[in-house]
Amino acid sequence: MTSGKFRPLHQIIMEMPPQQKRKLYSEVMEELGNLKWVNLAELICKVMHKSSLKRKILTTVMDF
Repeated sequence: MTSGKFRPLHQIIMEMPPQQKRKLYSEVMEELGNLKWVNLAELICKVMHKSSLKRKILTTVMDF
């Protein structure tokens, strides 16, 4: 989707068709497993402090 030039990840995701967004969401949520979180800030903190989980999420997004 980048067509040879850099674009931020959020921009690429925003331009995805709804079906692709749902599939990406499902795959990322599968990686998060049973992780408990109350808000986005807490989720980000938990992912950033657990290197194996961070690596799984990044790999899922990059492979998508």
